[in-house]
Amino acid sequence: MAPHQNAEPLVTVILTVYNRLTFFAEALNSVEAQTFEDYEIVIADDSGTGAAREASLASNNPRIRYKPNPASLGVALSVRAALAEARGKYVAIMNDDDVWDREFLSRLVPALEADPRRVLAFCDHHIMDADGRIDEIATERNTERFGRSRLSEGDLADPKAFVLRQNGVPLAMGALFRASVLSPERLVRDVAGAYDFWISSQMAGSGGAFYYVPARLTRYRVHPEMETARRDPEKTQCLAFIARSLLADSAFADQREYLSRWILSLAVRAGRDYLYFDRVADARRSFLSAFMMSAGWKPLAGYFVSMTPAWLRRAVGVTGA
Repeated sequence: MAPHQNAEPLVTVILTVYNRLTFFAEALNSVEAQTFEDYEIVIADDSGTGAAREASLASNNPRIRYKPNPASLGVALSVRAALAEARGKYVAIMNDDDVWDREFLSRLVPALEADPRRVLAFCDHHIMDADGRIDEIATERNTERFGRSRLSEGDLADPKAFVLRQNGVPLAMGALFRASVLSPERLVRDVAGAYDFWISSQMAGSGGAFYYVPARLTRYRVHPEMETARRDPEKTQCLAFIARSLLADSAFADQREYLSRWILSLAVRAGRDYLYFDRVADARRSFLSAFMMSAGWKPLAGYFVSMTPAWLRRAVGVTGA
């Protein structure tokens, strides 16, 4: 579909980038190569230094709007700023290290155009290595792990349960959503790197339908520099913020039992993460918080482990710092 003259683009593609430019050109090229043509590209450069300026503007593509943040905002607020700039009816978000197949937009846009009740369309994806080689075994395992192997094409029966229990929407590289459903102000700093899960949750909470296209139309790159490979206890805190927010949201009233259990498990997980980095006081607070929610053996065991000498925790691999 070609863009209409003097009309707003149907799709806004937000391409996020920080300081890493290793894969950026390939990611951008894959967007520019789309067979669907009614789109704009907003490049959200959160380096604070304009690191991606030259690479972003090299092609002189009039569809590209380069939006560098004067100072690094963090990925959630960077995406928020880009959303505020989006002119499209639909939005797709892509990270700088992933790749779209040429038919990605042309396969997802029609599902949203066909039914105004649909707020999000998504697909499956490949797993590839740093050099772009597809790992077929990892790809199949990933599809199974996130619940997509059990889906057929069409609307999901229960988007909220699918997002919460399966985390099955690859929002930051394999989805398209209706821009009018998500206010940019909903993206707050507290969601941090889990902004994609937060957006999926917000779309599910809207009550609109999710449409699944059972095709691998994108490629997710696994490499040593990827953010998801970095262990950080604060990542769990982002998920805990989201879980508590959803628990207080009436739209998720039917998921409160699950959310309560999830909050408990996140408190235990946070304790383990803090203990790994030898942040003993933070670990104890997390374990005690979990124990107050449910007097189970896991938070109690974690608390007692935190009382052991640091040399012993390191010896058994509990503390890695």
